Amino acid sequence: MHLLALNLTELLIALFRATLICANTDDKAEWDWACFRDARVWEAHGAVVAEYARYLPGSFGHTPRNIAQKITSGYKAEEWMLYMYVINPGLLLRLLPRRYFLHFCRLVAGVRVACQRSVKIDQLRPAHEHLIQYVEQFEAWYYQRRLDRLHFVRPCIHLLVHLIPEIRDVGSAPTHSQYTMENYIGNITKEGNQHVTPQENIVQRAEIRVQEIGMQAMYPQLVHRTLDPASAVDLGDGFVLMRARERTQHNVQLHSEHVAIHSFLRRQNIPVRAEWIPRFQRWARLRLPTGQIGRTAWKECAWEAAGRVPRRARMLADNTYAEVQYYFQLMHEQKDLTLVMLAPYTTVDAELYEETFGVLSVCTPQPNKRRVLHIKQVAAVVAMFPFPESNKFYVGDKPGLDITPLQGYMEPDNELEEDDDIA
Repeated sequence: MHLLALNLTELLIALFRATLICANTDDKAEWDWACFRDARVWEAHGAVVAEYARYLPGSFGHTPRNIAQKITSGYKAEEWMLYMYVINPGLLLRLLPRRYFLHFCRLVAGVRVACQRSVKIDQLRPAHEHLIQYVEQFEAWYYQRRLDRLHFVRPCIHLLVHLIPEIRDVGSAPTHSQYTMENYIGNITKEGNQHVTPQENIVQRAEIRVQEIGMQAMYPQLVHRTLDPASAVDLGDGFVLMRARERTQHNVQLHSEHVAIHSFLRRQNIPVRAEWIPRFQRWARLRLPTGQIGRTAWKECAWEAAGRVPRRARMLADNTYAEVQYYFQLMHEQKDLTLVMLAPYTTVDAELYEETFGVLSVCTPQPNKRRVLHIKQVAAVVAMFPFPESNKFYVGDKPGLDITPLQGYMEPDNELEEDDDIA
């Protein structure tokens, strides 16, 4: 955690801002990578970061604050991770010189693999190659093997070389020595009540915890599980449909949605008459097997208009990105279907995706187009950030999303369960 979220990020920002010590034999004017040297550019960048927090799903955890204002005010590790590896790839494209930007993309590509809880064997070699080339190019372009720049090459740069090989031997670092340890230290600190003999108290609490874990392993029914609201509908396989929900059923309102529902049924070989009008109730939220809660434009747009920060669900579904309009259950020809209405984005810009080693996925929204999928085709909730100087968006996928529970964080279910009729 300290390597990727604190040490490395601090070094990169110091380089981009040109705040590192400059020897008398060096000249900061030659630092062509220092895109934030101008204070006005740095402050504008911080304002954009704070604005982009509204596009992050709740499952991403602590949203980054204005880094230009809060960098010395306890900027948290999770904020650094989201800022550097989720938000920055889209922002630095227009700020960093091309070769430095692609160099940065190599780092992000390697970090995304290193932060996964489960890593496929065929992911290791490309990730390792990216990090090796990142270190070599760092020495060639930043350090340039100059004695007066030797302080650029901190230990965190060298450690990147060992990051991926260690996964093969002991697994992903966040799962065995970072977030799990931090979470444990936090829990033990909270449980410690004896301040006279704190070490003995910690040992006793650890012993009790090991006993509890052993009992839960032998008797899984003892594991405390968070119960879903009584009004929720368990769809199986970890999918749970949750309110708000319309009180009564209504006919589909938009022609594009009518066509999308008919097209879906035909793809499923379900007979449907051309004159048939779908009728259903809309649902606002869906809990996914990942633990995320996918919200909808139906509810979030209204809350956004009322001044509330929206967390609409931009989802990866069926290998495409889309904004969820609403969820609904449909009965047709004695078939009970639970579906999702989507406003799909265009396909990802393949040229930019390949050039950035799979880091930047840029696509264009299609707000007037609709597509219907089965609700279990939804894979995850992602962030979609406005791409600078265009009408496009780029995807923000949290590194190590499946590791979030190891940090002790689960997206809270704190929404009201009000039922609304259609406007």
